[in-house]
Amino acid sequence: MTPQDIVDIVEARFPILLYQGYRLNETVPVDDGGLPILWPKELDAALVAYSTKAGVRETMYVQQLDIDPTEHTLVLPVDFLRIENIKGANDGLVKYREGTQVIDQTTIRILTLLPEVDLNEYVYPLSLEYYMNLAVLNRDEVLPEECDVNLVIDYLEAIVGIANGQMCKAMESLDLELQQRTPEDYLQQKKDCEASLGGIRIFPIP
Repeated sequence: MTPQDIVDIVEARFPILLYQGYRLNETVPVDDGGLPILWPKELDAALVAYSTKAGVRETMYVQQLDIDPTEHTLVLPVDFLRIENIKGANDGLVKYREGTQVIDQTTIRILTLLPEVDLNEYVYPLSLEYYMNLAVLNRDEVLPEECDVNLVIDYLEAIVGIANGQMCKAMESLDLELQQRTPEDYLQQKKDCEASLGGIRIFPIP
């Protein structure tokens, strides 16, 4: 399932949808079909919540050619959130230091392998285990199998439901009954989702 699939499922849960995720003075981006791109900030919030309150672990395999031979640096993947460890093929732990580097006016995150010895001494491939930031994935990228998409769906529904419910409530003051669930209902759903995310947490507690 992709992030866009999640948005489509949540959208279908609202018989009346007033809230699209934008202020009145904001320009609403559209997709290739001319339809508004719904809830960019809310989708990011739901995916960040899953990434940091539950966590998804990924492994990247590193060959010697991937490491700068002079600086002993390794460029981290775009979806990198936090490192778990880096090991050689013989399961020996590799020491490292996290940092940043500017390449083509873009700041990227890197690891510097320590101690700075001959790279031939490592047993390749190295395996870098890290926690993913799901919010950086494109809307058409498939989410990892380890991600419980139902929790992401419920969490996004709760975030959108709070804002949408407030708008519907304003309309109800004009004698228009638009929605049965209240913003308070969705706030409780959000709290329930956070409790469920904590129950499956693998992301390290700070």
